[in-house]
Amino acid sequence: MLLIREFEVDELVSFDDAIRAVEDGFRLLGSGGAVNLPRRRAIASGAVLHVLQGIVLGDYKVAGLKTYLSTRYGTRFVVVLFSLDSGELLAVIEADRLGQLRTGAASAVATKYMARRDSSVLGIVGAGVQARAQFEALSRVLNLRLVKVFSRTRGHAEEFASFIRSRGFDAVVAGDYGEVCKGVDVLVTATNSRDPFIRSNHIAPGMHINAIGSNWANRAELAPDAVLRPMSLRLMMWVRPGRSWGLDNGWRCRLV
Repeated sequence: MLLIREFEVDELVSFDDAIRAVEDGFRLLGSGGAVNLPRRRAIASGAVLHVLQGIVLGDYKVAGLKTYLSTRYGTRFVVVLFSLDSGELLAVIEADRLGQLRTGAASAVATKYMARRDSSVLGIVGAGVQARAQFEALSRVLNLRLVKVFSRTRGHAEEFASFIRSRGFDAVVAGDYGEVCKGVDVLVTATNSRDPFIRSNHIAPGMHINAIGSNWANRAELAPDAVLRPMSLRLMMWVRPGRSWGLDNGWRCRLV
């Protein structure tokens, strides 16, 4: 059995690796070669234990679960992986960075197949670790010429824009939600907001949206008028109100 620590995950797994694996996972799920169960939560005073589980066939032949505990001291993540061939425990993996890789990869796969082929302007709302992972993953599947960033804390947005520029991409800080949405081909929302902030007047036909932050029923990033506007939505994976699915947090959609 392997014990893989956080720093080793970052050394061993690239975004390209994660995108290939997640794309395989979606393909196997669609063909009946994988099982993915909804996230379950055990909630007690001061603590929430989250569990996600599944089985993947194909070339992988593994079963496993991801679990993490949220308390006032922070959140700790771990993945447990078993072999379907032998039944052996293959690995216990610290999984904070792994979750960032997987969530970014899910958006990259959705964007690869659903965004317009000539998409080159990316807007990101949020400036935390998940927002950075979204940029890193999407930069693998988009020919980016500009990234627009907005955070309610401008200093965080400035730091994020500097990080993007350090990766060789042009980046600007937007002043509000309307500005970060204006003229973008792909929009990412990566926040823990309880109140929706992307409204119908912020979005344009053909815009692809990865709204990844809302995996609780009492959180939302897209306002009802944005989702229910009189245009068709092409959806890849979604979260129903009150439920959160383990393979993918949030909405990936294109307005056409």
